[in-house]
Amino acid sequence: MTRDQTYPKHLVQLIHLAKRLYRNEKVELIGNQSTQVRELNIANFTDEILDVAETEKLLGIIQKDELLFYSIGANTGVSRVYLVARIDERANVPNDVQELLRFRQRQLPEQYTFENLSKLFCYVTGPNSKKPAAMV
Repeated sequence: MTRDQTYPKHLVQLIHLAKRLYRNEKVELIGNQSTQVRELNIANFTDEILDVAETEKLLGIIQKDELLFYSIGANTGVSRVYLVARIDERANVPNDVQELLRFRQRQLPEQYTFENLSKLFCYVTGPNSKKPAAMV
């Protein structure tokens, strides 16, 4: 069974959208005074820009489903990046978060500002949910 088959169809759409917006690249780092090798995942974002319809569909999925939406800084804080994730209820660890999608502010149409999007941050099942927002 592939990873895509474990998700509902609309979440698979987010995973495919992720493949258009960025690719993870694994890099190995070796410390100056250590022989220990550390592996990191680096997100390389594409130049693809979502249109208004795609953005509205994405935001609708975030609000409708039990998804987390939050902002992080990338490139040492120079670039704003948003993450969409879900809490894996099958996991043994409470609030184990599975990332579904990440994208840069520059990949959105101009009218989708941080101020507008921040109203959706960390809601679980939308802003009217009775569930508490998960802390990530």
